[in-house]
Amino acid sequence: MKRNVIFFTILLLGIIYIGCEDPVDPLNDKGSLFISSIPEEASIYIDGKNSGKKTPSKIETIAGVHQITIKKSGYADSTFVDTVVIGVESIIPQIKMRRYGMIVINSEPSGASIYIDGINTQAVTPKIFTKADGIYNVKLKYEEYADTSFDVTIAKAKDVELEINLRGEFVSYFSGVVLYDTTGAKANQPSGLNLSTGNVLNINANSGQKSEADLIFVPNGYGGYEIKTPNGTNGMFRDTRFYAAKKQDINDNENAPLEDPTWKNYFNIKSDNYVFAYTADGHYAKIKIVRVLENPKRIELRWIYNDNAFDRSF
Repeated sequence: MKRNVIFFTILLLGIIYIGCEDPVDPLNDKGSLFISSIPEEASIYIDGKNSGKKTPSKIETIAGVHQITIKKSGYADSTFVDTVVIGVESIIPQIKMRRYGMIVINSEPSGASIYIDGINTQAVTPKIFTKADGIYNVKLKYEEYADTSFDVTIAKAKDVELEINLRGEFVSYFSGVVLYDTTGAKANQPSGLNLSTGNVLNINANSGQKSEADLIFVPNGYGGYEIKTPNGTNGMFRDTRFYAAKKQDINDNENAPLEDPTWKNYFNIKSDNYVFAYTADGHYAKIKIVRVLENPKRIELRWIYNDNAFDRSF
């Protein structure tokens, strides 16, 4: 009996001793991460929450798996997952942050609303945006001015600065218009074009439409084709003159030079550059051949037409 008492006394003391051991303190269940980056001063987020520290820094946190994100203006976020071990400092390999390119948009006049890929940024010019590599469609809107749309390419994080002269609402835009070679053209295959209306015209000798034509698409007599003034063909009299530009984008805000005797009465369809046109009514236009099609021979055009006579603005 005495032995039993002694045994149970020892067992009870053991239980009491174990029960009196310090409990595990969850606040001490920590390890740490050392995080550095190029460039420095990137904000460190742990599991989506701002730690309040910037690189390079030692971050203490509860042991376990964590998502770490570093953020810096002008750079893409860098996110990774790491496991924190109690009492251990893990050194994360230095993070090289990927720089965004900058799109600097200025306009004349300033204060134009900026849309990127169809979304209103709620910002106005002048404005700087940071963007990853890619192609972005930018549109500027300003009251009493025509909307101006263009594509911007960011490549290898290089910055792009734009100076945009907004056009007043005095220009008209046309596209998707097809003209046919006059040779053997049928009634439904027009070869003439009126630049102010966008109407395609039959220019046969008996056609009542030919008097409206500003330009026609014809063989050039040397095995090729050209766009030329109607004046002198099939009794037509409207005389349009052309000046070959050295640029390809008709939305480049380039104004027309003043029409003078150096302007020609035709232009070659093989050039990728646009041309300026000056009509018999004193209106300027910018014309671009989009593509040349075969069987039957035809061309697709787009152009900008200034509605104000003698105004060279684009």
